Amino acid sequence: QASFKAFIDTHSIPTIMKFDEKCAQLIFGKATPGIFLYYDKNSENASALEAILNEVAPAIKDKIQVVSTGITQGLETRLAEYIGVTASNLPTVRIHDTRVDLKKYTMEGEITVENIKKFVEDWQNSKLTATLKSEEIPTEQKEAVYVLVGKSFDSIVLDETKDVLVEFYAPWCGHCKKLAPIYEELATKLAHNKNLIIAKMDSTANETDKVSIQGFPTIKFWPAGNKSTPLEFEGERTLEGFIEYLKKKATHPIQENKDDL
Repeated sequence: QASFKAFIDTHSIPTIMKFDEKCAQLIFGKATPGIFLYYDKNSENASALEAILNEVAPAIKDKIQVVSTGITQGLETRLAEYIGVTASNLPTVRIHDTRVDLKKYTMEGEITVENIKKFVEDWQNSKLTATLKSEEIPTEQKEAVYVLVGKSFDSIVLDETKDVLVEFYAPWCGHCKKLAPIYEELATKLAHNKNLIIAKMDSTANETDKVSIQGFPTIKFWPAGNKSTPLEFEGERTLEGFIEYLKKKATHPIQENKDDL
């Protein structure tokens, strides 16, 4: 009975799906990995790309769900924002492996039948490196709170000589907006502690493989000399609460006033 149902299920799903509610539910809801062709359906090379996908899909459909999508209509727009695909990236082939946490892989090189087959094979053999979203590294730091991006995360946060507190936030998050002035005040007040970094990262535009963020704001602490696993910030989200926590957990002594130094 169950195996027959599974057979019907797999055979009722088209070899190539368009990205819609049903597809979103399959990939993200049921944790089915997918290989996505993102392309502009009105471009000159659209039919050539579709032909390549049609040719390769039967060969890989038992390994991974094949999906074709644009980035301008309905759910496609939300997917593109979530994954970080913009018009300048098109056309692009990506694997979104949703079996545990979402892992994203970008195919290098030309879009050909052979390259897509190889891409899927390398994914199956765990030979690919996940793609992480990142903004460009800021040319200067203008605020007391250090602005982290995906590309600068490891060099700053994993610096063994520094105690680093990081707030992972989303620009639209109300709790994050409420926390911002307190966090800024904290960074200003403790700025003279040379081995302490109070940092923040916009998690809608930047990712790191060092931590999985489930909600906003998430605040984590990496003490100097002990970077293997970050500590969850469990103090009060007040100026006093942060200072008290840092005094307890930081490797380097925290001086509240410059005169103490």
